[in-house]
Parts: sequence; C-alpha cells; structure tokens
Amino acid sequence: MYDVEAYSPEISKAYGRLFVGPDEDKSSELLDWRFLNNPHGKGFFATARDEGEIVGLIGLVPSSFIAPRGRTVGLHAIDTIVSPDYRGRGLFTGMGNAIYTHADKHGADYVWGFPNDKAAGGWFGKLGWKKFGTVPFLIKPLKSALIFRRISEKLGFINFPLAFGKAQEPEGFRELSELNSQVSDLFEEFCEESHFIRDRSASWLTWRLFEAPLNDYRCVGIFRNGRCAAFVATATLDKHDTKVCYIMEAAARNEDNKALEALLTYELRLARNRGAEVSLAWCTDQAVNRSVFRRSGFRFFPDRWRPVDLFFGGRDISECGNFSARLEDWYISYLDSDTV
Repeated sequence: MYDVEAYSPEISKAYGRLFVGPDEDKSSELLDWRFLNNPHGKGFFATARDEGEIVGLIGLVPSSFIAPRGRTVGLHAIDTIVSPDYRGRGLFTGMGNAIYTHADKHGADYVWGFPNDKAAGGWFGKLGWKKFGTVPFLIKPLKSALIFRRISEKLGFINFPLAFGKAQEPEGFRELSELNSQVSDLFEEFCEESHFIRDRSASWLTWRLFEAPLNDYRCVGIFRNGRCAAFVATATLDKHDTKVCYIMEAAARNEDNKALEALLTYELRLARNRGAEVSLAWCTDQAVNRSVFRRSGFRFFPDRWRPVDLFFGGRDISECGNFSARLEDWYISYLDSDTV
C-alpha cells in the first residue's frame, strides 16, 4: 500500500484529482519544473494506494547541501495530501515511514521541511522529526496602512511611507536577466561561510530564479572591481490582504556587507514606491547576513502576528548522521521555500 516512487504522469494526474480549489496551483508545468528539471535530482513521492489507485502522496524534492562533513543529500518534503475518503486512517504516517523504509529507492541522507500547523503534529510526533520551532521570519513594515489595519480596518486608509528618501541606485548597480560567473563566484564563497546550506550553484539558482513558473523574480547586484559584491533577489506579490516584498535572497561576502545593505535598502525603497506595504525574509539568528537585515530595519516577526503557522525541522534517514539537528547550523532563506 505504501511505497516511494519516481515522479510520473500518473502522479501528475493524481495531483489534479487530490489538489482541488482555486488556490491550488499544481499545473503540469510547475510539477515538471519542480520534479523533473531540478539540478539536484529528479523528484520522488511517498505514495499510498488502494486497489492500485493513488489515494495519498508526499512530494520529495532532492536537495544537495554543503555541510562541514562535505556534500549531503536531503529530501525536502512538500505537498502532503490524502484523499478525503481515506483521512483518519493513518495514511500520512504510513507514507512518512515509507520514506525511511524505502531509502534504497531515493538514496537520501535525511528528510526536512517546513510543515504547516496541520502536518506538524505528524512529522514531529510519530515520524520523529527534530523540531527547530517556527520558521525564523523577519519583518519590515514599509507603509503605515499595515500597522493601522492591525488597530482597525477602518484606519487602513492612513497609508504613508515609513522610510523616506528617493530610491537612488547604488554605485555599480545592475539588474540581472541571467547569472554570470561573478555571481557564481559570490555564492561559492557565500556557501563556504555558511555551516549547513542548500547548494546555491549557478545551475540551481538559474533553475530557481529564472526558470520557475511560480513567480517573476527581480534579481539585482552591485558589481565592483570585476566581481559581484552583493546580490539581492525579491518577489513582490499580493498576499495576506496586502502587497508583500519577499526577500528571496540577500548575499555578500562578509567584507562586502555595506554594499549588501545599500542594495537591500534600494530594493526596499523601490518596492515601497511600487506599492509594497511590508517586506518579509527568512533568516536565522546566526546567519552570515543577519546583521545586514538588522541594520536595514528588519525585526523578528512574532508568532502571534503571523498570517500562517510554519514550522521547521527534519530527521536522519541513513545512519550516517548527516542531518544537522542544531538550528544555528542552518542557513535558510525564501529561496528554500516551495510556496514563494
């Protein structure tokens, strides 16, 4: 009944049957991009079948990580679904355990992800995941309406910028339509400065930012002395009853943090001028770019104010012990999200 299978046309059809509703964007284009074209490897699924029909699935996206012990391979668990007629029968737990018992089929060292409040109990309970807590959200309000609506919806018309000044391009600024070798060199060093980070190679960044059917991403950089000193990627979307500027990534070498701060400030002012009321980022306390976010006005986003509950964790599959069970080792950003 439970198995681990490679992505196939049958699974694509099962998506259309199991994921229903206006907010469920599971087009074949998106699925092929995510599960067939990923440079880190083709995707797998933990499945539950009844008389041959798929009645439940968990998407498993291969993710290559750079870690102190060398390169490791994890599975990013996403898109957990069980047919309504089969809920309450333990299928979720059965599929989760299949990831561990059928490790020979996927060859990964560990499984990890960002469960929502509905799935968190299963992953962190019977399936034995290490729970790091909620996803480390940072927030920076850009316009006053967001704050006034928290007081009363009637006050939402009060909407003025919370940071003044023109959006002036920093010296060496470029908007990018593709990644060049200078950006690749930056991320190679950026990954080396992080303890446990998904490999941000040129092929993976191109796949994630320039080939994704999810959203249109804006990628910019500061180039000085023949190298990329800073890189920022954003997505500005209508979500959670407001317009949000998501900081997908903000990267620089430690000695270039001032350039990164200038680039991030410019992008935030530009997003504000284009209607964004708030900016969100994912960043742990120990991340190499945390100080830049802090100086740019980002603060911890309290759990009670968040529009959704997302948690973070995972566990080893193999006996190699390659999964890092310490949150402070991990580097994550919105690039690691499967929903933005």
